[in-house]
Amino acid sequence: MSEAEKKKGLFAASAHLTSHIFFGSLMFCIIALAAGMLDKLVKFLKGEGINEMVIIVLGYVESFVFLIDIACFVVMLLAAAYKFGCEVWREVSSE
Repeated sequence: MSEAEKKKGLFAASAHLTSHIFFGSLMFCIIALAAGMLDKLVKFLKGEGINEMVIIVLGYVESFVFLIDIACFVVMLLAAAYKFGCEVWREVSSE
């Protein structure tokens, strides 16, 4: 494999990693924004005198959504890094 082909393969692997990080971060921000809006809704409903049980459940839902969002983001980053490492290893070791 020529040096130019290796550089092209490494560039493609880097581009894949960068795009995964960008779009994963974008999705994380959108879902975190939804959790933040749910927090605003809970505070609004608390001021309106809604049943306390509804407020408690919505608070748990908000926390659950945010924690699952963080967990999925970390898993996505680890998977993208692993895939990047495999692509780089394949490019470097194929001589």
